[in-house]
Amino acid sequence: SHLDQGVVVTVDAEGGRTPYCLAVPPREPDRDLAGAGGLHPDGRGVAVDVPHHRSQDEGGLHPVQSGGRRPEGPALTSIGCLRPGEGTTMTAPTAYTMTAEHRRVFLGLMLGMFVASISQTIVGPAMPRIVAELGGMDHYAWVATAAMLVSAIVVPIVGKLSDMFGRREFYLGGLVVFMVGSVISGLAPNFWTLVAGRAVQGLGMGTLMPLSQTIIGDIIPARQRGKYQGLMGAVFGVTSVAGPIAGGFITDAWGWRWLFFAALPVGVVAVFIIGRFLRLDHEPTRGRIDVLGIV
Repeated sequence: SHLDQGVVVTVDAEGGRTPYCLAVPPREPDRDLAGAGGLHPDGRGVAVDVPHHRSQDEGGLHPVQSGGRRPEGPALTSIGCLRPGEGTTMTAPTAYTMTAEHRRVFLGLMLGMFVASISQTIVGPAMPRIVAELGGMDHYAWVATAAMLVSAIVVPIVGKLSDMFGRREFYLGGLVVFMVGSVISGLAPNFWTLVAGRAVQGLGMGTLMPLSQTIIGDIIPARQRGKYQGLMGAVFGVTSVAGPIAGGFITDAWGWRWLFFAALPVGVVAVFIIGRFLRLDHEPTRGRIDVLGIV
């Protein structure tokens, strides 16, 4: 990265790798290295492989370790520019552009994360009407707790099984299970059927939320992965705020049962996108399923 004293590079000297400081004047931080694209910060500095080069006395590459010996070889100029024609190369970070197919997959993952995360907050404003219609005042907390409890149990199990058998099938299954739970909840004739439907929703939520992040790691290079995982996390943040607002509006306008039915179209779109465009190369991993531990 650009520092007042220069950037850290690596020089291969007699079979060893020694850190050197490239002294670039602060007023010229973007000066090219032999036309190789300049100094590109990557968070740790610029890595330059310079085989058997020596440094000039005024500027250039200066050892930052005490007692470091300058290697013999072609000279480096004093202002940090490598002389052309010396065979020295510098590789800049490659710009990443998401393919059209991966953009569609990312949209499908965001939709799956959206329906899973908003279901945790959208029901709260409707609880007084739900309890008034179905009863269960003494146990109303189970409407939220059932989904979160099952989701917490499922997350590590799905993580292990998706490593062994592949993520695409589990993600699609999570979407389908979530929608089945939404239908059960929306049609619930009594309080405990609603709780059961929420538990089924939790089974889908515990599959969708972790796998949305994991699949990003499968399709996006590590260098850019944080950006897209951050966008996915932003979906969760938005639904935490928008969920109660949407829940109150839908309950007043159409009734509390539509809190569960409203997620179905979004889920169907997500199933279509993931089923159509998500293609992951998977090699089954060997491992033992700890059935007793799961139970």
